[in-house]
Amino acid sequence: MRDSGVQPGIISFATILSACSQFTALEQGREIHSYISNHKLESSEVIMGALLDMYAKCGAVEEARHVFYRL
Repeated sequence: MRDSGVQPGIISFATILSACSQFTALEQGREIHSYISNHKLESSEVIMGALLDMYAKCGAVEEARHVFYRL
């Protein structure tokens, strides 16, 4: 999407994070989280819920806890 100049939205990120959680792709999920943070999208409850789910399903308990407390 970035290569074609399209800015992904909240639903796109939630879907990508869901895919990361299903495939336990923690490193890719962290990269997406970094992008989300850099673009100030963490205020969305949808995004934060998807991040929490992804970290929990990938076994990153401390990161999941950090996201949970930010909710």
